[in-house]
Amino acid sequence: MSYHGGFLGAGLASLAYSRRRGLSWLAWADVMALCAPLGYTLGRLGNFLNGELWGKVSDRPWAMVFPGATPFSAREPWVQEFANKVGISVSSMNDMVNLPRHPTQLYEALLEGLVLWAVLWLFVRRRPSFPGFALACYTLGYGLARFGLEYLRGSEAYVLRLGPVQAQPDFFAGLGYLSTGQVLSLAMVLGAGAFLFFASRSSRRSTAL
Repeated sequence: MSYHGGFLGAGLASLAYSRRRGLSWLAWADVMALCAPLGYTLGRLGNFLNGELWGKVSDRPWAMVFPGATPFSAREPWVQEFANKVGISVSSMNDMVNLPRHPTQLYEALLEGLVLWAVLWLFVRRRPSFPGFALACYTLGYGLARFGLEYLRGSEAYVLRLGPVQAQPDFFAGLGYLSTGQVLSLAMVLGAGAFLFFASRSSRRSTAL
């Protein structure tokens, strides 16, 4: 996954740079974490304007048809049924039908971008804490948001099945399937949660002394 790999690469690169310059990596990372969601918001808006990274097929009123999305053959009965449901005319069985999809780029820009930034800026930034607190909160918040929204991202590869549901890559397959992005996001959540737990305990012990 591009984001998760970039997150890890940025962390390692900034760690190497801060050590070379004699800087506190956690303090520096905290500052970057407070700003990162705004940059992410702009990136996802760019994805939306480019018509890429669309979501799964949907009949929601706000679902959109993306010109570059993969069309479906009208020979499939479900395609005809769904097209009729959303008001798309099918004139021939040879038609390739582009169905409306979730605008997941906008969902992510809002939840993983603006909402996460507001939480970090209005609450986390003002709370006296230990080095790395803002970074951990960002990692935890992003991981949780991405885990949930991953259910609606388009045709994600499922790598883990937790329940007896039928996988349909172009539709919401159910909570019993996890994608690669969800597994990586879950790792972010667990790592950030563990850091917050142990760092908080260590900070309380230092204060008590």
